[in-house]
Amino acid sequence: MDNQTELRKSFWVDAATAGGIIGLVLVVIEFINVQTTASWMVTFTFLLTILSLGYLIYFYSRKRSLKYGAEGYSYGQSMGYIFAMMLFAGFVLGLGELLLSKVIAPDYYAEERKAILENNPMYDPDTEMGKQMERMVMGTGFWIFSSIFSLLFYGGIIGLFASAMVKRKPDIFAE
Repeated sequence: MDNQTELRKSFWVDAATAGGIIGLVLVVIEFINVQTTASWMVTFTFLLTILSLGYLIYFYSRKRSLKYGAEGYSYGQSMGYIFAMMLFAGFVLGLGELLLSKVIAPDYYAEERKAILENNPMYDPDTEMGKQMERMVMGTGFWIFSSIFSLLFYGGIIGLFASAMVKRKPDIFAE
């Protein structure tokens, strides 16, 4: 089996493994955030999230890039891999937040959901649309899909910079 076939087969396994680890790190940081009440700690966990996400995206993208050897690794290949990682990381983070919201800190998440609804100008609890919005925000899928969407967005932005650093041109003198 040639190197290209191996790399194609390992794409989703590598993305799932890296995304799972990134998701678990973000769940741990979210757990710390939920357990604290100090305002400086909220800022600290936010910075820790951004730095961890940036470092882990770069680390795993670089690791994937090096597997390609002399063939090179394009900017587009890197972005595709980063989006795949973020898909899995978002799913793991969504499951973690679901666990936190149902078992570990239901009061914290109830307040967060209430704030989401109250900050929406379209929300009116007396209308049918308002009741549907409540059901949606209180539902299980909301946390998973919002985590996937947010990590695709934030990971994509960080990925723009990480991909510029990990892309490599093919070695034209290699056999």
